[in-house]
Amino acid sequence: MTTTDIDTRARFSVVSYGYSASRWMAFTLASQPEVFVAHGTYALDSIMEGDAEAERNQGKAGDRLDSLTRGRTDLQLKNYTLTELYRLYQQDYPQKKAYGNVHTFVPRELFYKPDFDHMAPKVFHLVREPFAFITSHTSGVKQAEAIPELKAHYQRFFDLFCERFPHVRECNWFDPISLEQKAFLVSCYTLFNLAQDIRRYGKQMTTVRMEELTSDSRALADTCERITGLNYDQTALEAFIHAGALNLHRKQRDTELCAYDTWQTWQQEAFRWVLSAELYGYLNELGYPLPALTFKYTQFD
Repeated sequence: MTTTDIDTRARFSVVSYGYSASRWMAFTLASQPEVFVAHGTYALDSIMEGDAEAERNQGKAGDRLDSLTRGRTDLQLKNYTLTELYRLYQQDYPQKKAYGNVHTFVPRELFYKPDFDHMAPKVFHLVREPFAFITSHTSGVKQAEAIPELKAHYQRFFDLFCERFPHVRECNWFDPISLEQKAFLVSCYTLFNLAQDIRRYGKQMTTVRMEELTSDSRALADTCERITGLNYDQTALEAFIHAGALNLHRKQRDTELCAYDTWQTWQQEAFRWVLSAELYGYLNELGYPLPALTFKYTQFD
């Protein structure tokens, strides 16, 4: 199969920092039989040969670690060029009309690819309300403590955070051995990176908000059709919405509040000392009603 063969097919990439119903989104895209979708660094066929209902039942049963472990099945996927990656997609599923991935990359990883301009996939940025994102991400980091590889990964990320944000280490509440703080701070750092990506690549991505996709079948159908260029059955997508989430990262999803004003004082201060006023401004471009806050720095990179 040649690059020319690949270039005749529609390509897309839904970039995401996670915790935004990305696996659910991948299954909804794959409900169109002419679409190939890969998710994250799971096995390439995890969506095409997967069972959304079985995964949902597993999540309801309390197994939240399965998605964390299976989601790292093939980390090599991030190292492929886009030409190599989309060739793999088409070799395995040659009869599809559109090929793409969800949450395989965060924005900077995708745009850094040396052949991005040549392959030119349509890029969509799957996001979630920023404070809800941090709450869910924090819970995920704490759950990852049960998996040695992921525990080490987040510890390295936290060590990098401590090097990059020395002013946070000077706060009188800072405790370097607190799991709660580590989880929250690396989650703020992730949102910091997301805001930087919006600043740099925002004009090259179409923002799609998780909350709209998971509640409005018309919005979901429109988004799926924009991503793939193919028609979707709105009734079938309505069923996905009614069925609910796949990965329940928080045990009390319906009752656990995640607005800024519900956070502890140290969490509020940490957020305002990690994010800058400039980067917070870029988060406003996502279209959520965010509170007006005062930050330690106007600019900080």
